[in-house]
Amino acid sequence: MKGTTVKTPRIAIPTISVAALVLTGCGGGDADEAEAADQGGGDHSEEVQALVDEAQDAGAVTFYSMIDESALRTIAEEFTEEYGVEVRPVRLVTGDLTQRYSAEADSGSAVADLILMTQSPSSPRRSRMSG
Repeated sequence: MKGTTVKTPRIAIPTISVAALVLTGCGGGDADEAEAADQGGGDHSEEVQALVDEAQDAGAVTFYSMIDESALRTIAEEFTEEYGVEVRPVRLVTGDLTQRYSAEADSGSAVADLILMTQSPSSPRRSRMSG
């Protein structure tokens, strides 16, 4: 199977960056969390605020994942609350998620802005270079 190139909209990178920041922030209580609380919690650096502004202008984010439905909805709700960007969560089992995204990418109309998957220790590993 030949590799497929998917054109990523310019907003995808900032959106992914902001999502990474949010997901990193879900880690748990440590010194950074206490520092954020001291700084008002909702205040962002100029760089992060620029990403947030661009993401808000771009509109809703579609988030595909195979994680637990309640966890996916919690992430979506907290992201929307924190950044004012609507997140449309789509939960599918790994096989269906992979098949759906691959079909969308092959057609040139990928819907997902973000995809969160895990690698199961029992699933076979495939090389992207094999073909």
